[in-house]
Amino acid sequence: MEQGNLSRGPYTVKIPARRLAVLAPISQINGWFQTVNLTCFSIRMNVLVIEDDPAVVRALTRALERASYSVTSVDNGLAAFAELGQKSFDAVICDFRLPFLDGEKFYGEIREDYSHIADRIIWVTGFASDEKTRKFLDSTGRPVLGKPYELTDLLSLVRDTVRRDDPA
Repeated sequence: MEQGNLSRGPYTVKIPARRLAVLAPISQINGWFQTVNLTCFSIRMNVLVIEDDPAVVRALTRALERASYSVTSVDNGLAAFAELGQKSFDAVICDFRLPFLDGEKFYGEIREDYSHIADRIIWVTGFASDEKTRKFLDSTGRPVLGKPYELTDLLSLVRDTVRRDDPA
């Protein structure tokens, strides 16, 4: 299963010698700290953005990439299914009103074909006050942001969604 984009780099980490014994064999201790060279991996979480407004997609992509997420964007629910078949996503930001497959139908299909993704959806909509839409969105148990929203609020929801699935 794909875990995200990996970037490698040699890093020097100084760890107190008493803690190092748990992490790695000690060959030589230089005073209080032992220097250990490690190759570390930084994992970028994958976020799928499903939004048909290009200006919103650009703003979301820029904000998410600055927050170190890897972003894939599509402009409709059918294209989203193609991406879900190709790649694993840690969070999905989904506009409710989409061409070809609206949010309600999209969510029904997700629950059937990709049930693990249903708990990673964050809804964004300009129709949150519509009673039928609100009733459906509430029934999903997923967070909803009404448009316009603050990017900081969205980033917080993405962080919470990703952390919920993080075993660490």
